[in-house]
Amino acid sequence: MKLIYKPWGSDVKENTLGFPPDYPRESTHVGDDDQIPNGWLEISELEYKALVESGYAQVASINAQNEAAEKSSNTTKLDALKRLFDDYEAIDDQWATATNAQKFELAQKTFRILRRQKRAILDQYRPE
Repeated sequence: MKLIYKPWGSDVKENTLGFPPDYPRESTHVGDDDQIPNGWLEISELEYKALVESGYAQVASINAQNEAAEKSSNTTKLDALKRLFDDYEAIDDQWATATNAQKFELAQKTFRILRRQKRAILDQYRPE
């Protein structure tokens, strides 16, 4: 059995986070007689271990930054949704004393809020 790995640099489009180009993206063992697929490299166990160890700190830092950015993005989205819910409360409070014309405006505001919430919810499920 021989060890092969696919480095992040083998497909620049997939390396959107900026991992080191020679850092392993995937690895697997194949038979000694098996042909190595395009983009994959053969490496010894010791070389593989050294390669992973040499880039581990940089990869961990990239992953931590990505996780922090994702949390920040989620917090921002959550804050926006909370503001929309606050708008609902304001509309509900104003409804009882509103004239018909004001109720029409409040209904329009409600539909705009629903549209924004729909967009926020659907954005969660869009492939990146």
